Amino acid sequence: PLVARALHAAQLGRVDTPSYVTIIGDGALPLLAAQVLTRLNTSVRLLTDSPRCADLCDRWGVKHRPTADVGRRQDQDAIIVASPSSAHLRLALQLVRPRGGIVLMPETPPGPFAPGKPFPDAPAHWSAGCDLDPLIANEVRLLGAREGSLPDALSMMQRGQIDVIPLITARLMLDDVPEEAAALVKGDHLRVMIEV
Repeated sequence: PLVARALHAAQLGRVDTPSYVTIIGDGALPLLAAQVLTRLNTSVRLLTDSPRCADLCDRWGVKHRPTADVGRRQDQDAIIVASPSSAHLRLALQLVRPRGGIVLMPETPPGPFAPGKPFPDAPAHWSAGCDLDPLIANEVRLLGAREGSLPDALSMMQRGQIDVIPLITARLMLDDVPEEAAALVKGDHLRVMIEV
């Protein structure tokens, strides 16, 4: 499902033509998005503060930088925010060019909103808020990406265009999960494979 979401975000962001694209985030989803987007466009970079993510970018030949080291010149055509962070949305607003686009794609998408209740209580990671005036002043498109096409994602994986094996950073037998659960939560794992 994560590969499908990354492919869907790329389609929403209109990054299949030559353009400058930045992905912001740490973890498996931004890494998958970086792989998908580099297949569609060569001017892609990942902004990440995770050494593990930076190492995998080096392995795959994906450009990357720490978020603090990036110039805020409003020259990126599309920004994919693969993080549930208002700080990353603020950074995206400083990077995207006028009339560019931002796609929000957090690792865990929210469920559907009930009719008449479009604004449930905001999660803690969004509580800082964000000034959206740059969206209006620069006519920036802001989109959310939820799910994508599983057949298209599986096709990319079958053709060997996406490398998911390095994202598995821990393996456990199902019987060992109760004993190891606390260690898994505290660990810096991208994905955990549980074998039955």
